[in-house]
Amino acid sequence: NYVKADTTIASGTIDGTSINWAVTSADGTQNNLKLSITGSGEIPDFTSSNIPWYSYCSQITSASIASGITRIGYYTFYQTNITSIDIPSTCTTIGKNAFFNCKALKEIYIPSTVTSVGNHAFTGSNNLSLIHFDGRCTESTNFAVLALAAKGKFIEKEGTGDSHANVPKGWDYYTHGEKCSGGAWVAETEDKTKVFFYAKNPNSTVDEGSSDQVSWRVNCYKHTSLEINRNITSISNDAFLGYDDIDVSKNGWTNLQTITVEEGNTRYAVGEEGALYADKVALMLYPATSTATHVELPPSVSTIQIGAFYGAKNLQSITFNRELVSIRKYAFAYASSLRFIYFASDVEHLFANATAFIGVPSEGIVAACVDTEDFRTFTSQVGANWTFDASPRTYTFDGTLYVVGSGAYTTYSSDASWY
Repeated sequence: NYVKADTTIASGTIDGTSINWAVTSADGTQNNLKLSITGSGEIPDFTSSNIPWYSYCSQITSASIASGITRIGYYTFYQTNITSIDIPSTCTTIGKNAFFNCKALKEIYIPSTVTSVGNHAFTGSNNLSLIHFDGRCTESTNFAVLALAAKGKFIEKEGTGDSHANVPKGWDYYTHGEKCSGGAWVAETEDKTKVFFYAKNPNSTVDEGSSDQVSWRVNCYKHTSLEINRNITSISNDAFLGYDDIDVSKNGWTNLQTITVEEGNTRYAVGEEGALYADKVALMLYPATSTATHVELPPSVSTIQIGAFYGAKNLQSITFNRELVSIRKYAFAYASSLRFIYFASDVEHLFANATAFIGVPSEGIVAACVDTEDFRTFTSQVGANWTFDASPRTYTFDGTLYVVGSGAYTTYSSDASWY
């Protein structure tokens, strides 16, 4: 069963056309074959048993359709095991049952030139999780066939919202996708609550946006969920910050509930507290609506990125680890309940970025060094610096009296609670 890689197993010309086909070995075996279709014109309709490459369908794991093909006929990819495919921009029609029973098919990219999709085009392709349509759905496109193809996501680049009633339960229908200069796409649902960072090719980047007012950043405060697919390997530091300098409440992902990262992504992961991490060393984004009142940074984290805890209204305290060296701008902006920060090293350098704590409570935040029992309160901002108060002082939080500052335990231990 072993042959030389790229060896042609079978080939021919489709009767009555100028379209050629070839089945080749992708890895030197006959268990991992590639189907290539080249030429120009329409692929004719087949039945489930008279496809020229029928004998190899179950062994075909990849396929390509060359530019020049204008139509994909009935049953063209019947019961193949391809996992993804690109439709060329010369194609206008996907015929009935074209991808029938392609059980390994996970994603498909359809150009805007396709104006018609036949009934049952994707029936039986039960693992199809992403259909990217680079155009606009119309009645003739047969949107219902696309949406009902399987469970997953449907992204219509030029979405109008006219076809939402056809989206089955469990599907995320994204009205458009906006391409980043780094090769990734960002798609939003019509109501802007769901955001999807995705890319067809590995090593793709979500940058800060290709224009000054990209939609997902303008509407960041509306987003309740973020999903990142496996091919995203870089996200700009500014990607999670909005543009509204007047209404600052709209500058962060203040309604974010969930973050998910597709299995197989080697760069990004979600921690136990639901936050997004890059390479386990940078905390990128925290779900601002989390009901957790305390967060303890994982030991490996060295950076809290721009806007990471923006508007985290329930967060009352956080423990910094020994590796933390950088807190970026707006990291804790408008985290209105934050009162206590516990750290294991000298505190001043962690608060060097004056905008990191913009909008914090006017009564100040208690910064407590667990190594030296040095307790300070930073209460006001002067230029780029914070004013620290190391003298003993009482502090009431949530009905409990605390005392902070150098020597506080000795001075007040008989009178108050003390950390």
